[in-house]
Amino acid sequence: MKDLMTAKPMLDPQKICFITCVNNEALYARCLAFLKLLVVPPEITVEYKAVREAASMCAGYNKTMFASDAKYKIYLHQDACIIYPYFIQRVLRIFSEQNAGLLGVVGAQTLPDSCVWWQSEYCCGRVIDSVAGFLRDIVYPLRNMQTSSEVFVVDGLLMATQYDLPWREDLFKGWHFYDLAQSLEFHKARYKTVVPLQPCPWVLHDCGIAKINHYTEYSEIFRTEYQKIITAQRESFVNK
Repeated sequence: MKDLMTAKPMLDPQKICFITCVNNEALYARCLAFLKLLVVPPEITVEYKAVREAASMCAGYNKTMFASDAKYKIYLHQDACIIYPYFIQRVLRIFSEQNAGLLGVVGAQTLPDSCVWWQSEYCCGRVIDSVAGFLRDIVYPLRNMQTSSEVFVVDGLLMATQYDLPWREDLFKGWHFYDLAQSLEFHKARYKTVVPLQPCPWVLHDCGIAKINHYTEYSEIFRTEYQKIITAQRESFVNK
């Protein structure tokens, strides 16, 4: 992994790359169509990378991350559509002004013992989601209602970064908990993770009712790897 990182090209600070693992071409075509409607600042170059036949989410993301010279990378589910036209400008401004390393549209400021982020008392963000079987606008209150709120973890439907950290494909060889693991890798590296305040939703995530194959297995792997960090961060947050 270190050798791959050493071999990475110099990153272009005026380039953004949208990265998506794809196994459904119709879903990705819709996702891509929305991406191409986004307003792009004149100084920014945009590229779109579809990763097909990935062994896992982490493996697919690592493959493209190592190969891309874009400083800014947006890891996006194939069933997620960015519907806010000024998404790129807002993300770049947040990265610049708040020195954040990772950004998502929904997440949590602590993780409960279950390690299910949306069961936290301190969820925040907004997304139009169909996880209940129908589309609904889900709004979690941001603490102190600032421009954005610092969080512990973000959901993998959209994860934007301005720094490259390897995804933990050594541990997560499927499609669950890769996002929380990456959030905690950013936490370990002392990069700030944020969720922006969204007066209108930025993303429509038409995922349907989630499949939970191997969910428990990767939940245990995640808990074993990160439990001490989770407990320490929660105690620190509650005692602020």
